[in-house]
Amino acid sequence: MLAGSSVSAPAGQTASTVAAPVSSDTPVRMAQNRMREMAERRCGWLANPTPANFWLTDADGTWTLSEQGRDLGNRFHDISWPEFAADQWVETNGSYGYGCACFDGVVDHRSVIVVRIDRLQPRPLNACLADPALPSIN
Repeated sequence: MLAGSSVSAPAGQTASTVAAPVSSDTPVRMAQNRMREMAERRCGWLANPTPANFWLTDADGTWTLSEQGRDLGNRFHDISWPEFAADQWVETNGSYGYGCACFDGVVDHRSVIVVRIDRLQPRPLNACLADPALPSIN
């Protein structure tokens, strides 16, 4: 056993040659450790300006759902992607753009990262356009 730990040195190695375990915590796992998991529904502008970059802006801020090249560990890529009607998705960069949506999940209010996403549901564009609490998308 290594001093002060429950990790044994592998055969042929001394305690001084055993590397400390590497943390595999993602930002989401670290946030989960700091907060109680309380699912909530957030509705607002869903933006997807470029591949794998998604966030939702509501009255409280902009919530990161996905970032290209970064595993947030929040199950975003595991959920069923909802179908937006052609007139409910505004293309700004090829097929990338924005729409109005709600997600159900857990958020970290300090980091504004979505810790867990359970469901993403499109809403009519008019719902976001008519909401005075939402910032303008333009």
